[in-house]
Amino acid sequence: MIIGKKLPELKRYLNINQNLDFAISHLLHNNLLLIEPGKYELNENVRLIREDYEPRDIEKCYFESYEKYIDVQIVLQGIEGFGYCHINNSSLIVTDGYNHEKDVKKYKGSAEFIFEMVDGSFAIVFPEDIHMPKIRLKQNVFVKKAVYKVKI
Repeated sequence: MIIGKKLPELKRYLNINQNLDFAISHLLHNNLLLIEPGKYELNENVRLIREDYEPRDIEKCYFESYEKYIDVQIVLQGIEGFGYCHINNSSLIVTDGYNHEKDVKKYKGSAEFIFEMVDGSFAIVFPEDIHMPKIRLKQNVFVKKAVYKVKI
C-alpha cells in the first residue's frame, strides 16, 4: 500500500501500470469535487466512484481486499481513518468469501495501522493490502471522496 498526503506526489507512481497511469492523469487534470456522487466508467479498465458520506464508528467498518483491481482512494474533503492490515496477519477472519462479480472479500480483525486521511490524502491499495476505509475519527465530519478502480 502507498499512502500520500498531497496529490502531486502521485506522479511518483507513474509507469507501474498503464491503467494506473490513466487514473493518475485523470485525477491530476480534473477537479473531482465538481463531479456529482456516482459511478463512472472512464474506460474499459478504469472506473471512478465519487462518494459523499459520514464516516462510521470502527465497529461498523470492515476490512476488504480485491483480486482484479488496484484502488486509488482520495479524500477530497473531510477526514477519515483508513485502517491497514497485511493479508498474512493472523487476526484476520474472512466474514464474506470472495465475490467474483464485485471483486471483493470482507474480513474482521485488528488494524495494524490506522492512517488519518485528510483533504488531498490518498492511498493506493494493491490486492495484498487488506484495508478498512471510512473510519470516523471526529464527530460531525462529512467526507467527499473519490475512488478509482484500476484493473490490474
